[in-house]
Amino acid sequence: MKWDKIDLPLKKCSETIFNTSDTKTYERLNIGNHYCTSMRNYTVRGNFIAPNFDYLEFRFSKCVNTTLNGNSCETSANIDSSLTGAKFNFWAINTYVNFDDYKNPLNYYVDD
Repeated sequence: MKWDKIDLPLKKCSETIFNTSDTKTYERLNIGNHYCTSMRNYTVRGNFIAPNFDYLEFRFSKCVNTTLNGNSCETSANIDSSLTGAKFNFWAINTYVNFDDYKNPLNYYVDD
């Protein structure tokens, strides 16, 4: 089985990223103070024994100074201090069909 690794660049979340009119959930979850991936489309399907199986795996590692990043990492103590109590959330946009609205039957919402 072949596994593809894709780095996901991050940027500050905005309401337009979610492309939904679900502003109540956006505000309730305080999404504007979080970071989102700039990659917009993901395919997740199947299960481990299925011929087509996709999944997301998140790995985090501490920044290490190198010439490639211009030795721009914070100190290990600053990183630890900043991440103490930090949380990781994964929100997705889900869809439901409104059968009473023939012109716009698809409705999108933040699935938390």
